[in-house]
Amino acid sequence: MREEKMIEKTIENAEINKRTLEDRDRIEKDATQKISEYLEAIPEQEMREEENAIINELKEHGFKTEEISKFVRRDVTRIKLAYQDNRTCFDEALSNRKYIETKLFKEIKSGIETENPEEKLKRVAVVNFDLNGLKSINDLMGHGKGDLALKTFAKIIQNGETVKWLEEEKKVEVTPFAQGGDEFGVYLNGEANLNELRDEIEKRFFEEASKADTSEMFDFSDPKVKEFFKDRGIFLNREGEVEVPNDFKFRFGTSVGLATAEEIYKEIKIGEKENINEKIRELRGQIIGLADSRAGANKTETKEKLKISGKSGNKFDEAQHALVEPRAGMEEILEELKEEKGKINCLKTNLAKSGKTEGEIKELEVC
Repeated sequence: MREEKMIEKTIENAEINKRTLEDRDRIEKDATQKISEYLEAIPEQEMREEENAIINELKEHGFKTEEISKFVRRDVTRIKLAYQDNRTCFDEALSNRKYIETKLFKEIKSGIETENPEEKLKRVAVVNFDLNGLKSINDLMGHGKGDLALKTFAKIIQNGETVKWLEEEKKVEVTPFAQGGDEFGVYLNGEANLNELRDEIEKRFFEEASKADTSEMFDFSDPKVKEFFKDRGIFLNREGEVEVPNDFKFRFGTSVGLATAEEIYKEIKIGEKENINEKIRELRGQIIGLADSRAGANKTETKEKLKISGKSGNKFDEAQHALVEPRAGMEEILEELKEEKGKINCLKTNLAKSGKTEGEIKELEVC
């Protein structure tokens, strides 16, 4: 009887050991898989190699794979934070420009190594945005409302209508990012020829931003806002007081500029003896620079249209222009005052030269 119990106990222990070994194998396999996933999340190849070297060193010192996995997770989390915009006003975290530069570098290098680089690189692009009117929101309504404006625009480039159209219809990967202040961007990479879609993409983002809900960004009954308009002679009634029409709505504008990798690649010749990585960095910088330049041109054009329309009598566009270009509005007023002062001084000089009083003459030399 005792022998039978001993045999049963031996069998039971063997089964326990077997399960323990299976559990260890499973834990080892899961930890190895997690380490691989964590490493893949590191944007730059050089940093992945450095992390791999640390992992090998930990293994040599007898650390278990599960322990290494926990270390790598913490380390990769720290690394990833370096590639994120650190502002807290967004609902979802945004990548920063450094992260996009890394993605762009990898994609350009991959494209150059194909048989037809231009075909590949016309499907890779950067879109840059520069918000219009954020300074006025911050100055007149406070930085809390400015953060609301930033948050509103971030939603547009994270999961707005244009992003869904690109991802679902055009099969383009969209990665939004923040560049600091009022500058944002999206990185595009996918199946579509982005050279052909450039105008439509720019137009869709521009129009979507202009339709955004801005009702909570401005309080047009606020004394500071009324003073702002009064200083510029906008929305004045017969008594010289500001009356903002109920149907006036601040349009949340943005300048937009898109540039593809293929546009720059055509202009840069890469020789066999040249440092390929340096050339890719140069190409990458010029792509982002071209997108910036186009966004800047778009901003100038938009503001000029508002200015012309405002001077032609469109009070809403005059107010919109003042809000997106507050300094320019005051500069124009100061220039007009300076011009009037010059005319008055000229008349006084001519009057003094005539030797007569204002009542004795009917005309003076026109100034």
